Amino acid sequence: MSRLFSAYVIVDWSAAAKPTTGADSVWIGVLKRDVRFRLTFESFNPATRQEAETKLA
Repeated sequence: MSRLFSAYVIVDWSAAAKPTTGADSVWIGVLKRDVRFRLTFESFNPATRQEAETKLA
């Protein structure tokens, strides 16, 4: 079965009123295959939505 996408990105935009990391902040998760075709997961926790948008661009 072939893959539909080379990577899957999930974003949780629940953000606080001020720049913060940890609970109630922006989270980005990326699931993709490495050079040996093993699934790898990376997560990012930018402090602001603007930083998250830059990371996703």
